[in-house]
Amino acid sequence: MANRAGVSKSVVLYHFESKSALMEAVVTEVCTSAGPALVTALGEFAEVDTRTLAVVLRPTIDALPGLFESDPTVRGPELAEHLVRLFDRTVRKEGR
Repeated sequence: MANRAGVSKSVVLYHFESKSALMEAVVTEVCTSAGPALVTALGEFAEVDTRTLAVVLRPTIDALPGLFESDPTVRGPELAEHLVRLFDRTVRKEGR
């Protein structure tokens, strides 16, 4: 994120009390800005607490590099597909 913004990592972290707070802000921003387009494309989403979603996503994202390094049999595309389905079930409004 810092590289993409053209700043150092410390500049990004300066504005947030923790990495978890940064992740929560990212999830909130994505849900807020991309929400209408996603609803149009995918249907309505359930009410989701962005803090809870960030708390769940952060360790998953952090664990992926170690998982790939420690287990060469893990197939990235299959794992990504599974995680997308899991995320979809979590945020999709029931009955859709």
